[in-house]
Amino acid sequence: GAEEQSVATEPCRAPSLSEGCWVNVTGWSGKGRLERVDEAGGKAWVAFGNLRLERRLSDLTPCDAPDTASESMAEWEVSAVSPELDLRGLSAEEALARLDEKLDDCVIASMPYLRVIHGKGTGVLMSAVVDALRKDGRVTSFRQGERAEGGAGVTIAILDQGKRQDRN
Repeated sequence: GAEEQSVATEPCRAPSLSEGCWVNVTGWSGKGRLERVDEAGGKAWVAFGNLRLERRLSDLTPCDAPDTASESMAEWEVSAVSPELDLRGLSAEEALARLDEKLDDCVIASMPYLRVIHGKGTGVLMSAVVDALRKDGRVTSFRQGERAEGGAGVTIAILDQGKRQDRN
């Protein structure tokens, strides 16, 4: 039709995902346009219509341009959200980035809690997680896991369901 947008027909070539190409994003259905890439930070910003997501480059997969406008609309795949996040083996920095993303996902899905598995180890990961949860406005409270939930290797974050409308 007369309102067709000019779309790139060249699929992205991994690993060099470039701005303007089309991608699939883990946990989302539909095809998004890659708007900005931060190679050093390992992040990218993807547009699905007027929705913009910041995601890790590892969550993006190159794809062909959408055939229809509806194919470029994002739908969040609720089934992909688990109220659990396993951070064992990650650096504190990686763990905190994943925790922030997962809290977003859980709030969008109206999850009442998040079970964060950090393991016992040296306690560095647990300290980083607890510190982040203490400062996060999406979290109303948190506690160490009960024995049946994983004990000291797990922290349960209780999420504030009222924050859903406040965050953009």
